[in-house]
Amino acid sequence: MKLISLYKKSDLTIPFALKGNLGEFIVAIELLKRFPNHKIDYRGGAFPGIDISVENVKIQVKTQIKRPR
Repeated sequence: MKLISLYKKSDLTIPFALKGNLGEFIVAIELLKRFPNHKIDYRGGAFPGIDISVENVKIQVKTQIKRPR
């Protein structure tokens, strides 16, 4: 979040890839909270179509960016 605030302070556009990675990371953190005894593998886009896996369940996170109208 500190990195995002630096972009905002400098009046720079936050790269879409950074927003996507942040979305994946937030989902992984929430899964860790809900399933503390399960093995959660956060791949962060290293494998196409698989961002996070919990045991044998593969999850692809889609981050939606709402644009002002």
